[in-house]
Amino acid sequence: MDEPQSPRQEEDAATFEVDRRFHDIKLLLTKLSALPGGLPNDLQTIRSKLVYSTKLGTARLDERVQLLNATLQVVCSSWTLWNHPMVLQFLSLQDVSMMSKQ
Repeated sequence: MDEPQSPRQEEDAATFEVDRRFHDIKLLLTKLSALPGGLPNDLQTIRSKLVYSTKLGTARLDERVQLLNATLQVVCSSWTLWNHPMVLQFLSLQDVSMMSKQ
């Protein structure tokens, strides 16, 4: 049986998960920015904030979650981005990651 986690352990686990997703999204946006045509302006802005906040180490958990959500909203609203092979590969990796935790 698993022992219940303390609130601090749950917070640490949530922070780790957001940090991991934060890093993954930064890598995805970096790869997408190298493609012909680059990133749409709104994703360029988000990517700049992600990189800047990481360099300064100032991104708090709620800021990182907001940036991740903003990225997903932009990607989901663009048919071209949503159906790009790199995004599909990224999403399939996330599915595998989620399935392995169940």
